[in-house]
Amino acid sequence: MTIHRLEHWEWGCFCSFASRQLIGKRAGIESLALDLGCLLSVNQVPIHGLYYDPTRDVLEIRLADILHRIHRPREMYVDNLLHGLVNFTVIDAGGARQIVMIHESLMLAAPQDGNSASGTPPTNRHHLKMPHGF
Repeated sequence: MTIHRLEHWEWGCFCSFASRQLIGKRAGIESLALDLGCLLSVNQVPIHGLYYDPTRDVLEIRLADILHRIHRPREMYVDNLLHGLVNFTVIDAGGARQIVMIHESLMLAAPQDGNSASGTPPTNRHHLKMPHGF
């Protein structure tokens, strides 16, 4: 894993790029602050995109039915592997950390013979390759 800090001028480009790469994935968001402790905002919710508005100084994380806003972000760190984005962290003006964890949507194979409800195992089994870390 490689973690690096994004410069402020890179935030808009990162959000545009990440929004395209995150289609079909899920996100969890944890908020860490000294006065609040650790709060789980959302867990495994489909992610629709990221947007940074430099005029209002707000980062928006668009999830299914949820708009998570981070006002006055000051630092952004990206953690990625060779195959893509794993998570990123945003630190706001108050020092609170918003950790966004990206998860692959697990797609299960459909039964091949249509008799899986009858109790007989399918004749042609497909093995799913689990994502790294499971």
